[in-house]
Amino acid sequence: MLSNKFVFIFNLLLPTGYFIFQNHRVIGKKMSFNEQTLAFLSYFWAYIILVTLLNNVIVAIISQRESGFYKQLYFIVGSKWQILSSQVSVHWFILNIELLLFNVVFMSVTNHWDMRIIFAAFLVSVIVSLPIILLSSILVLLPIKIESLNVLTSVLIFGAFLFLKLPEGKLLQDVVTMFNPISYIAGTADELLLGFFHRAIASQFIWCWLIVTLIYSLVGYFSVSKFTVNAVAKRV
Repeated sequence: MLSNKFVFIFNLLLPTGYFIFQNHRVIGKKMSFNEQTLAFLSYFWAYIILVTLLNNVIVAIISQRESGFYKQLYFIVGSKWQILSSQVSVHWFILNIELLLFNVVFMSVTNHWDMRIIFAAFLVSVIVSLPIILLSSILVLLPIKIESLNVLTSVLIFGAFLFLKLPEGKLLQDVVTMFNPISYIAGTADELLLGFFHRAIASQFIWCWLIVTLIYSLVGYFSVSKFTVNAVAKRV
């Protein structure tokens, strides 16, 4: 992972650079933390979390499978779930470093230093990382080459942001909205930030989150169970 530093350009440098570019006029000025500011921050967290987990865990596992390395690893470990959990734990640690660095930049630009931002980001990563990995694991069932997979993940991320929408308080509508992983992460982050800075977390959001998380978990269980350790992409 450390040898492939190029992924950090997409995971961290791209969103950080874009944030600075969008807000260079307010650098050093004190900003009020209203609901719009918190929603804005949650979008960046959602991007960093989804791209990091997708590229560093799911795409990496598929790449290992197609190269034959995953099969060797499976013969040694004997459990797909243990391999997945070990990969998630390592990259979850990296993810939190990325979030910490971005939040330091965010607080430097806005001149608003508050440890609640750091803690909220850590809590969001704890809550959403595993469900997002379980949902994303459906990609391991696709008989697709790595080159095509990179294009597919880019399209999926773009599409997720294109249809991004935060929960609005209606249970059925919010459940449908949060099927979008970006909306799921950003909604969770926004609700936690609101809980830290403005009001208590809405009970209806908790129910919505539990329903969507259960569906994510079922998708993940099915995908990992059906995941084959043999290379599946057709080669020319």
